[in-house]
Amino acid sequence: MKKQVLFAILTGFGFFSRAQDNSNKDLPDPNAGYFQDVTTSAGIGTLGFRATAWGDINSDGYLDLLTSGKLFLNNKNGTFTDIAASAGITAPWYVSTFIDMNNDGKDDILYLNTNPADNVVYLNNGDNTFTAVPLTMGTPPYIFISTLSVADVNNDKYPDLFVGQLRDVNNGDAPLKNYLYINNKNNGFTYQDIYPPNMGSSSAIPDSTKWETRASMFTDYDMDGDLDLYVAIYRQEQDQLWRNDGTGHFTNMLKSTNGYIDYIPAPVDWSDHGTGCDWADYDNDGDMDLLLSNFAHPVNYNSYGFGTTTIWRNDGHTETTFTNMKSTDGIAYKESYAGAAWGDVNSDGLPDIYITCFAWYASCIMSEMYIQNANHSFTKTTSSYGLNIAKGEADGSFVDYDNDGKLDLATGESSFNFALFKNTLSSGNNWLELGLTSTSGNAMAIGAKVEVTAGGKTYTQCQIPNHGALQCKGNRLYFGLGTATTISSVQVTWPNGTMTKETFTGMSVNGIYTLTEGSATAVNAVNDALNTPRVFPNPSTSEVNFNYSLEENGPVTIELFSTLGQRTVLANNLLQNKGEHTFKWKVDPEFFVQGVYVYKMNIGERTLTGKLIISR
Repeated sequence: MKKQVLFAILTGFGFFSRAQDNSNKDLPDPNAGYFQDVTTSAGIGTLGFRATAWGDINSDGYLDLLTSGKLFLNNKNGTFTDIAASAGITAPWYVSTFIDMNNDGKDDILYLNTNPADNVVYLNNGDNTFTAVPLTMGTPPYIFISTLSVADVNNDKYPDLFVGQLRDVNNGDAPLKNYLYINNKNNGFTYQDIYPPNMGSSSAIPDSTKWETRASMFTDYDMDGDLDLYVAIYRQEQDQLWRNDGTGHFTNMLKSTNGYIDYIPAPVDWSDHGTGCDWADYDNDGDMDLLLSNFAHPVNYNSYGFGTTTIWRNDGHTETTFTNMKSTDGIAYKESYAGAAWGDVNSDGLPDIYITCFAWYASCIMSEMYIQNANHSFTKTTSSYGLNIAKGEADGSFVDYDNDGKLDLATGESSFNFALFKNTLSSGNNWLELGLTSTSGNAMAIGAKVEVTAGGKTYTQCQIPNHGALQCKGNRLYFGLGTATTISSVQVTWPNGTMTKETFTGMSVNGIYTLTEGSATAVNAVNDALNTPRVFPNPSTSEVNFNYSLEENGPVTIELFSTLGQRTVLANNLLQNKGEHTFKWKVDPEFFVQGVYVYKMNIGERTLTGKLIISR
């Protein structure tokens, strides 16, 4: 019973405790603001804010938006058009995210619902339309999905799925089961239980396999080439740090962490109210650090030492070497913090922080923006950056939706609606954006590590699209480079289970590029979008798709050359209309042995070449 005195069951019906906010020192300044609300002018309109995902559904180099059951195509001019109806997106919406379900290099769409009949994956046809494939999850119906995380946990090239749930609102707010699903390579999932029987959570619920989960995120915290999983748990139950052995088998290592991440051993033997999580190398030392947000009532924070939102610094790639930076990071205590996200909004090479708060709670006056200082502490700039009107319990996501080299922010406003804030800050700093395509691992390269060296500094990021509570920032990495004017090197460690490293050239600062495994040369993702064919799957065992665009009506010829110079014509002077096309070619195993081939495509006035790997 003592524990029940110290926590509040948060609902949308307005429970108010002794609300406390020690961070409200940055008062609104109507004359300042680098982030401008463009939700209406961008054509998005009034929508609820919960699950938000960004992806490039047509590979044109511009990020498209999936939210509130609507699919918004980026018009490349700062505006969006809702194409859900014409794209064939019809299932009732509850939560959704992008996922490359069939590993063909295109963003598919996953819809999950409390009605199992409405669980569906929409396969991307490559022409702004999708084909619905019903999903049978093999688990009980969902009740309250709170988080989705996508990653290839067993390095079989196909992305898998973690689903977390919060509470059963129809059964006394009872905790719920979380689920891990393995991609069956046939547009479906197979349930794999990662929770051992009677897995203890705390002294309050010693034999529980159900929790009130708020957020989750995959990352490679121990830098061993596979993706581990962090799960943020509410209701003062211990969070979970699942270490992956490389085959998709997980062990919860939270109790091995220094002082237990989020744990208060004395005097209460309980944990924090976990509400959000995001990973980034915030101190540029080459490993992933944890930004962990927590709800904390004043009595818990002041009397028992419960944590508020803080950073757990990774100091050695093991679960025993995390350091709590609460005393030096400068993030002020606020009772009602919800989600948190990293993003380098001033492009100085030091990731900054945006923290949301539960909008219906008394102390949630506004969500907060913190800018990182050179000594890795943070200064609150919410009002001066123009974000004093934003708040909402879902996390924010940083993306460059208009390709101007600045990270914009998707978040919630005080009315619980989706809001898009355009970043107009003129920092004078340089930047680099990178999209990745893997041929030996999953095509979206989820789990890849990228190291960019510029101006004598090395910046490290991992390719992880989903974070926190139902947010997907997409598969394009943003690097602030500060005052560096040249890029010394870019090295990618590909997510294929063997940690293959590749160095890329051909990049300048302030550019958006695509890096394809095996090519060693970067391609301009925006200016050369028409000049860059998408050839997938690559490697291939049976069928190859050649996807390309014609600027005008004209002929198309596709040829294949072996390493011995043998030439095969796959398509000869096909007359096609202007627009996007896909040519499908079936590999004849009798004539095409395993190995590396070169394709040559004459598309109208253009000649394009690349590598194709045939495997068995």
